[in-house]
Amino acid sequence: MSAVQVQRTNDNSSVSKASTTNAGYFDDRWISKFVVKTSKRSAIIHRGYYIRMLTIDYFLKTFLKEVGSEGQVLSLGAGFDSAFFRLKSSGLLKSRYIEVDFPEVVLQKINLISANQNLSVLIDQKTCLTDLNSKRPILRSLDYVLIGLNLEQVSELPALLLDCGVDLKKPTLILSECVLTYIVDRHSSDVILCMARTFQNAAFISYEQVCPGDGFGRVMLDHFTSIGSPLKCVTTYPSPQSQEARYLKLGWEVSTAKDMNYFYYALQTEEQRIAIGNLEMFDEYEGWHMKCCHYVLVSSFKGSLTALVDCFKISKSTQANILPNSHIAASPVVPLAIRNNKENQHLIQRFGHTSAQLPQTNDCRSNGSGRVLLYGGFGLSEKAVSHGRLDSLILVQFNVADGELITIIHKCQTNGDKPGKLMHASLAVSNDGFVLFGGRQSPSNPSNGVFSLKRLRDEEYKWISLKTGGASPIPRWRHTADVIRERNVMVVIGGKAANGECLNDAHQLNLTTLKWTKCVASGGHGLTGCHSHRSAVWKDCIAVYGGLDKNDIPTNRLYMLTILDDHHLELNEVKCHPSLPAS
Repeated sequence: MSAVQVQRTNDNSSVSKASTTNAGYFDDRWISKFVVKTSKRSAIIHRGYYIRMLTIDYFLKTFLKEVGSEGQVLSLGAGFDSAFFRLKSSGLLKSRYIEVDFPEVVLQKINLISANQNLSVLIDQKTCLTDLNSKRPILRSLDYVLIGLNLEQVSELPALLLDCGVDLKKPTLILSECVLTYIVDRHSSDVILCMARTFQNAAFISYEQVCPGDGFGRVMLDHFTSIGSPLKCVTTYPSPQSQEARYLKLGWEVSTAKDMNYFYYALQTEEQRIAIGNLEMFDEYEGWHMKCCHYVLVSSFKGSLTALVDCFKISKSTQANILPNSHIAASPVVPLAIRNNKENQHLIQRFGHTSAQLPQTNDCRSNGSGRVLLYGGFGLSEKAVSHGRLDSLILVQFNVADGELITIIHKCQTNGDKPGKLMHASLAVSNDGFVLFGGRQSPSNPSNGVFSLKRLRDEEYKWISLKTGGASPIPRWRHTADVIRERNVMVVIGGKAANGECLNDAHQLNLTTLKWTKCVASGGHGLTGCHSHRSAVWKDCIAVYGGLDKNDIPTNRLYMLTILDDHHLELNEVKCHPSLPAS
């Protein structure tokens, strides 16, 4: 990867950090000094950079607290990182801070610092010397050192550090944020080994990508390749365990790797997580958890700094991994051949939609075919020219022919009182068609509307807005709704409210009288807050599985819910052996 491409990743990272800071996630007034043009990032980008910045900041401050002026920090591939200025201005930095990056990046950073008095005043000017040699630019002072060096030439670094007066015997915290993954295995392993041999007492903190083999990982690989920054080590060291083994093999005495889900819960209280959640409207929980599963922080120690392992909350935690990385593996993929015109394929490329299976005929049961209705969600428009919320109703017919699963996709014609472009609604099969409840236009604009969907003919349906009475549920999304056809009632469970609350209620709608009642749970367990769960009717009960709890942590609980009368239900947990995966 060329220096120009590295510069681009540095610029993108700096803009994202500045946007995260401007949105109120992290306190860093210095990062904006290194950004020429700001750009607002999405909420999920903000969250990703927030937990990255929070975790690195935690390791820095813990190290400085434990070691004090006796230690030093070495940041590899630092780019335009502002940690030195943030820590120096707050009085937390009493030791030397060294940064290494490409000569082009370092030269630009030196010029930015020199041109900004607010930055340059924080450096010890009495001892500050600069060498603007384009091949090896260096800024050195008693408290801050910048060295221009391609890390593929890391063998030259120890001599450069000594020339700058760095004491290699001092306890040293080495940082590397998404750096080694851009370097081929041979050179990145040289960096890890060189650091182990150069410093007697050190901690190496590296932030890297993992798990390239699943769907999210493949998209991640394609993304970085498309922007000219391919990930060169992630397939060689694809798991937290392989990352740990790598460092142990290359001279480090202790090594542990935790994904960012771990740190999101280990480093924050519930109140802090709620405050972060309230900064922006957010409805990308699946993507958020997967993103955090694919980034790990590897912390490795040697010499006297092995004693710091317990100080960093990494040896144990009361909070287990949200989605254990052992579960993140490539799953067998069954390709679906698309019969009919291929332009229909984009009609099912969506997420946040709801679906319901049409009742099976005897013929369907015998030949393994079936039909599913899809409604709403977010995806490509009908003409496949833009992305957005959808209000289309799609019929997908599954057939088995010659041992191959074939799908035929139809766009249904609809009329009547359309519910609108909704995400995370619930469509349930009723005795005379389908019933749709809830959903949202935006996270701050959920619905509690009820709509009946009637089939007029093969691919034509009519929406009817139902006027209901009784105690209606508050507007919500990410809930479930199921119809118990023997009782002709729809049961709504949980979901998210407009204020972000995770709901722990259940409601019944009598589909004959169209009257709502709120249910009280009894039995082995009361209802707990959940959203994004799944449910299905089984005999005269409803099975409720998984979802996210009030802390947005995936659960693996399975409950059987039995309707006792209009106001009461019984909820009992089903114990499974082995345990079901969190979902």
